[in-house]
Amino acid sequence: MRAIVEALCQDKNVQGGNLQEKIDNLARQGFLATPQAELLHEERYLGNAALHEIVAPSKLDVQDGFDIIETLLTTIYILPDKADRLRAKRTRQAAV
Repeated sequence: MRAIVEALCQDKNVQGGNLQEKIDNLARQGFLATPQAELLHEERYLGNAALHEIVAPSKLDVQDGFDIIETLLTTIYILPDKADRLRAKRTRQAAV
């Protein structure tokens, strides 16, 4: 999950010295709303516990983390395309 967030930040040229800063910068740069970044931080805490404290997450925690990541990807990649299609359709209809 962390690798997906890192890849997303790289794709969107979001900088930061660590994952926390990168998530904060996703919000600062307008890719996420602050509440969405806070959800992503929860996924980061899950990863920190697994990575640094060798605490295995529960199945439910992993599923919640995947849900957060899926929502992140939908927000940044899927929904803007849908909005563009709706905007283009509205613009075409207004021109008629």
